[in-house]
Amino acid sequence: MVTTFLLGAPTVTEDGTLRATTSHTFVFADGSSFTTLDRAVLSPTDTPGLYNLNTRATITGGTGNYANACGSLSIHGTINLVSGQVRWRFTGRVCDCG
Repeated sequence: MVTTFLLGAPTVTEDGTLRATTSHTFVFADGSSFTTLDRAVLSPTDTPGLYNLNTRATITGGTGNYANACGSLSIHGTINLVSGQVRWRFTGRVCDCG
């Protein structure tokens, strides 16, 4: 399961792009988890409420099997701020930095 937290109000640019600081918590079946601190850019599309999502996520720590987690993820996809639907893919590395 992945939970997303918005950390403060997003900044809106002249072209409607949203820039936000977010955090994600990834929780696995065994209860282990890791958390990220992110810089997100949401670029508007031609469909009202639909944005292209590009995020750089830095892993800040974890619990259980991920207690010494570090690394970074790139998150790309779309988010519909009207329906709440998110489609995303993650690439990157989760390392043991203990």
